[in-house]
Amino acid sequence: MYSDSRAPVGTLEYVRRNRGINACKRRFQEIIGKQKEAAPRLLNDEGLRFATLFSLKPQIEEAGLNDRLSEKIRAALQICDKVLEEKKALPGGGISYTDENVHAAFLWIFQTGAENDGMSDDYDEILDLSASVLTRRYRETSILPGLAALIFRRNRKKGYLHDLIWAFFQSHDPNALRYLAPYLRSANARDRELAHLLLHLPDIGADSRRWETQYRNFMKWLQDNSPYLYFTGESLQSSNQPEICGLDREAKYLCKQISPRKRTPVDPLTSQEEESLSCFAQAEESDQAVLSDYSKALHASNPESWNRWIHLPVEEQLRLAKNGTGRRLV
Repeated sequence: MYSDSRAPVGTLEYVRRNRGINACKRRFQEIIGKQKEAAPRLLNDEGLRFATLFSLKPQIEEAGLNDRLSEKIRAALQICDKVLEEKKALPGGGISYTDENVHAAFLWIFQTGAENDGMSDDYDEILDLSASVLTRRYRETSILPGLAALIFRRNRKKGYLHDLIWAFFQSHDPNALRYLAPYLRSANARDRELAHLLLHLPDIGADSRRWETQYRNFMKWLQDNSPYLYFTGESLQSSNQPEICGLDREAKYLCKQISPRKRTPVDPLTSQEEESLSCFAQAEESDQAVLSDYSKALHASNPESWNRWIHLPVEEQLRLAKNGTGRRLV
């Protein structure tokens, strides 16, 4: 959606892209003066992007065109007013979040506006808070690839990141981590530094072959562990080295998917599973890692053997796990 960067000749979008914002403003003022009835049609054009609407907002209001605009465009203008009125906070009163036009407007603002990040501080404020609303209130995961790209683009320019990063992780989607992982192997040092920070991974130096290995290892780890990941609540606002996403070893040991938002099992535990966890909790932390990793591998390769192994005493489970003989249980 909104991926076509071309704009038909004669549209406001074309003028802004090819001749600049000031030329777009002059052209729009000419239209208002000579063909005012045509102005709403140009603003309602499907190819219009948020940067153009934002640039023309004062002229739109001065000409009194709001009532002739589409519901989505009117909602976008209302969002701009509320965000700038209540900076650094999610827009409150006056925004009807249950209105689908409002949802569509927030999505349109972010998806068409992200490419012009840096236009002004107010513009970036609207982008950041739109991202927050989309991930937190609407749980809109479709923006995550674009949001990750925006975070790293802005980081290269040494811009303000905290609100965008907070919005990204408010998705509470472990699979979102895969959009950050490619930056582990970026040729840009600032990309790698930020990826290491967000994924809680060590800097491994300047050897590009090691960057590729770290990326591949992380993607394999994510594939193996995503059902058991949860969000800790840590953030850059609370720590310089946050562990934003954690692995629940108990869930992995039982091979039970958890809610990444609440860190609770998707399906309730049985009495037998609760008993198994009670025994698991008595093991040393290092042994818990061995048990949970082995449990996941055995469950994937031989569910019948896993079902017998999981009912053994923990000491026997650990012995078999360390010897790698659990697959031969009879």
